[in-house]
Amino acid sequence: MPAGWYPDPSDARVWRYWNATAWTENTAPRTLPAPLPPVIAPNTSEVPIPAGRTKPGKGAAPKWLWPTVIVVAIITSLLLSELAMNFAADVAVRDF
Repeated sequence: MPAGWYPDPSDARVWRYWNATAWTENTAPRTLPAPLPPVIAPNTSEVPIPAGRTKPGKGAAPKWLWPTVIVVAIITSLLLSELAMNFAADVAVRDF
């Protein structure tokens, strides 16, 4: 039987909550419609994070990210400057 409110098998005047395994101590008068299931608070305890790690989503970047970005920026700058010099030399040759 799925979890929910059912007529109490031992007292027809009340609803009793079945948690899909056993009857609980939660009851409500049957003069009212079946109540909502009891609210179970979420687990707010945090799992410990191993040393040297950071929490995900906190803006921490991997250690390799910034050196990689810098190397890619340098290589891109060198390639663009080489292209610019070749273009300037090509234009200078065509002007004469």
